[in-house]
Amino acid sequence: MERISLTKNVNLNIQSIDKFKDVTLELRFLNKLSGESATKRAVLALIMQDRSTLYQTKALMNKAIDDLYGASLSIRGYGYGQAEVLRLSLKTINEVYVNESLLEKQFAFAHELIFNPLFNEKVFKEAKLALHNELLRLQDDPREYATKLALEAAGNEQALAISAAGNIDDLKSLKLADVIAEYESILANDLISINVIGGVDKEKIIELCEKYLNFCARNGEYSSYYAIKTELDRHQEISKTIEQSNLIMVYNTNIMITDELYWPLKLGTIILGQLPISLLFIEVREKRSLCYYISANLLSFDGAMLISTGADYENIAQITSVTLEQIHRVTLHDYPLELFEAAKKMIINSLNSTKDSVSSILNFDYQNQLLNKEDTTLSIEHLIQKITIEEISMAFSKLEINMTFVLKKKGITNAENI
Repeated sequence: MERISLTKNVNLNIQSIDKFKDVTLELRFLNKLSGESATKRAVLALIMQDRSTLYQTKALMNKAIDDLYGASLSIRGYGYGQAEVLRLSLKTINEVYVNESLLEKQFAFAHELIFNPLFNEKVFKEAKLALHNELLRLQDDPREYATKLALEAAGNEQALAISAAGNIDDLKSLKLADVIAEYESILANDLISINVIGGVDKEKIIELCEKYLNFCARNGEYSSYYAIKTELDRHQEISKTIEQSNLIMVYNTNIMITDELYWPLKLGTIILGQLPISLLFIEVREKRSLCYYISANLLSFDGAMLISTGADYENIAQITSVTLEQIHRVTLHDYPLELFEAAKKMIINSLNSTKDSVSSILNFDYQNQLLNKEDTTLSIEHLIQKITIEEISMAFSKLEINMTFVLKKKGITNAENI
């Protein structure tokens, strides 16, 4: 990616590559993650994607997309540790394959979506209802809901506890004026990254940005990554009308994504619970048949590790005990060498596949922007190859259990009913 500063905290990143037939224009607006703003931004994303002052009906909006040769449009919010990002992605076929100035139409359409959203009570109520239904669907998925509740409890009012998807309770009292105020704040204050990837000309892209995406300079710096610090070894059980229990174990890693031990921690997490031959899969699911699924994942920007399990409630205590044993095994590097090599291969294969996907390229580059790095997939691959078993042990020795959370079937005692 070639980086160009258009004005203070408004940056343009261009990757001219003929590998893809499409041109993707993406804008990311970044600010500090807060419970107050997350729901407002989630509603705003739905409003911006739905209609605008020029395209005041769904039919007109769909026609505008069709005129861009069936462009792909997505606007939604994401969390990156302590930051939240509102991302607009607009992809359409490269104009070299058609007989018109499609690139300019693409930028003009993005301008309309960003600078002229349609704010009225009707559109607001529709967006509010759509988000309400989306959040309800998440609650109906036991695994998703258990994870949400576990992170809220483990986060203890830190960023880990806040979902960029929004909150139903906040949604109830939300007013259109609140969303408009948030929108105005985004245009005035958010750090902006404009990203273009495809077979494009650099000077043409700069010209179109100046014409259609001419944002004012803005102040502020936001650190997205951190390592969560909170009270340790807490336990909570809640019951719900579900078929099977869900166990979520949240660990403080005490390692930030920029630390030297981050990649050893990543490898160790794969060894623990991301492969068909991982310790958790073999010891908990295959050998003892204690669960339906089990996995371990890093929340890298929060400095947390999540172990997620679906099981019958009577097995929860044994699953917890065996899981602790497997974490201890990683610390003692008590696992087959083939598992260590398979974990390295998994990361390297994932890195190599990045270049085959536009979204993966953009996400990889944006992570570099957030971390103020210039990593390449090759440089990370070389780093992975040098990691030792002893470094993985050092990383896992820093793990501290934060929260053990159980969402279980109603009717089982010793749980708060919801």
